[in-house]
Amino acid sequence: MLMLHHLRILPAVAAEGSLSAAARRLHYSQPTISYHLARMERYFGARLVDRGVRGAELTEAGSVLLPHAEAMLRQLARAERDVASVT
Repeated sequence: MLMLHHLRILPAVAAEGSLSAAARRLHYSQPTISYHLARMERYFGARLVDRGVRGAELTEAGSVLLPHAEAMLRQLARAERDVASVT
């Protein structure tokens, strides 16, 4: 099952250029980032990130998914703000 928090990983990897840097940005360990990324890749049935000696970059599938992930995360943030405004 895909969880919304998994989607936070893709923009972080795209912005930071490595799994380690994405982990630091999200306050996760690098193995946690790798685990969640692997779950996302299994869910979508596609490799989302190419990992190499010089870092990590999104594959074509990852690049296609990125704007969708960002939109879902923005929508979640709006929902959190809306709920907070009435509580």
